[in-house]
Amino acid sequence: MAFKKGESGNPKGRPKNSKNKREFISEKVQSKAVKRLEDAVEEGEQWAIIEVLKRVAPPLKPITAPDSLDADMLRARIFELVELEQRLKALEDESADS
Repeated sequence: MAFKKGESGNPKGRPKNSKNKREFISEKVQSKAVKRLEDAVEEGEQWAIIEVLKRVAPPLKPITAPDSLDADMLRARIFELVELEQRLKALEDESADS
């Protein structure tokens, strides 16, 4: 069945009794996991500290200023890649016609 624009693939929506994925994990399992993580952090376990820090302070993503040299270089590289893609497509079309 092909996709038709403007029509939902699931017109009736989500079933009434369906559960969230988080609800599949019992509260007891969740509380045990949190307790073990807390214990590991208190014991100085590096892996636990890293996991907590990932959630508390996620790494910053670099933002390139629009008029910076980096932005100009990125635009030039994108232009090169688009141009290369167009040339390859033209060569493929040309070889298919032969």
